[in-house]
Amino acid sequence: MVSAEISGTLCKLLYVNRLLALNQSWIIPVHGESSMNAKDFFTYIYPKTIVSKLAYHGLIEARGPITLTFSVTNICQSRCKSCNIYQIYPQNLAGKKASEELSIEEIEKIFKSLGRIYFFNISGGEPFLRGDLVDIAEAAVDHLKPAIIHSPTNALTPDRTIDMTRGILEMLNRKGLKTPVTIKPSIDGVGKKHDDVRGVPGNFDRLLETIRGLKELEREYDNF
Repeated sequence: MVSAEISGTLCKLLYVNRLLALNQSWIIPVHGESSMNAKDFFTYIYPKTIVSKLAYHGLIEARGPITLTFSVTNICQSRCKSCNIYQIYPQNLAGKKASEELSIEEIEKIFKSLGRIYFFNISGGEPFLRGDLVDIAEAAVDHLKPAIIHSPTNALTPDRTIDMTRGILEMLNRKGLKTPVTIKPSIDGVGKKHDDVRGVPGNFDRLLETIRGLKELEREYDNF
C-alpha cells in the first residue's frame, strides 16, 4: 500500500519529469518548498543574465556561469531505453572506469577556477555511486558557494542515497549553512512500466523506498 504522502510525491515527480522532457529548464524540482526567491532573482540572477547576454554578443568579457551541471561519474546501474551512458564501460570494467574519473583534488581545482554559481546540479551516471560525493559537495560549497544544491538519482540504492544525502546535510550544518538541498528520484511510470523503461526489475519498489527515506530526512532538516 502506497501512502497518500508518497502518492503525492510520485505525482509531483512525474510532473517535473514531464516538464524537463519539454525542456522547461527553469523549473527547479524540490523536496521541500525551497526554491529561488525574489531577492535572489533581482539581486543576482537577473543582473547575471544581462551580463551573460552582453557577453554572448561580444559586448563585454564573459563571466562565470549561473548554473553548473557537473557530472561526477559515468557509472550507472540503470539500463534506460532513453540513455546509454552505462555502455561507456562494460560492467566488468567498473573499477577501471572509476580510476579514470576525476579525483577530488582535480574537481576542487575546477571549482576554484569558476567563482560563485547559483545552482549546483550534480549529475552522472548515478551520482550516489561516487564514494566521495559528500566531499565533492563540500568542495562545491567552499569554492562555488551555491544557493541551491541539487542531484537526481535512479533510486536503485535507497540506503546509500539516503545516507549520502544526510552526509551532505550534516556537512552544511557543521558549516552553519542552510543551503537548500534538493533530490529528484527519476520516475518514468508506475510499477512495471517504470521498470521496463529503466531496464531494471524491481526499480519501482526501490524508488518508493528511496522516497520514504527522503521524506524522513525532510522532517529532520529544514533546508531539505
